[in-house]
Amino acid sequence: MNKQLDSITFHHKKTPLMIRFFLGLLVLVCALIPIIVLTVVALNRKGLHIGIFLAFFLFWGLGFMILRIFLWNSFGKEILYLQKDKIIYLADYKYFRDARQEIEIEELEAEIVYSETTNGAGTLRLKNGKTTIDTVLETPLENLLNQLYKIQNVYNS
Repeated sequence: MNKQLDSITFHHKKTPLMIRFFLGLLVLVCALIPIIVLTVVALNRKGLHIGIFLAFFLFWGLGFMILRIFLWNSFGKEILYLQKDKIIYLADYKYFRDARQEIEIEELEAEIVYSETTNGAGTLRLKNGKTTIDTVLETPLENLLNQLYKIQNVYNS
């Protein structure tokens, strides 16, 4: 087991309340539509058929995808765990995490990718010849420079 030397966290700026409300409403609608359809079919004594199961699968799958977007826009953050011989990247949605990515520190290059849409912001790119990890959240350049120096200090000492 590798010892964790440090961690770096990039926080998502909360999306406006109206957008989060609309996403939450969509999740609720996607969850309720199959239940309402099942109730109507049961009250009319039509019996179960494949369409009901497809409705559950389709709407709950869509609802889960929208739930992830809602959680990312409300609580999303990216975490870089700096360990002795590797860096681990995780996207954290508060209630669950995205797939974990790892990069070895041999020949590690860390660089700032400047944003084309936001002045004074960018993302962090880590690469080592075999693997590349890009952060997603646009962060102010001053904060990115501090994190870049932190990575260089941890692995150059």
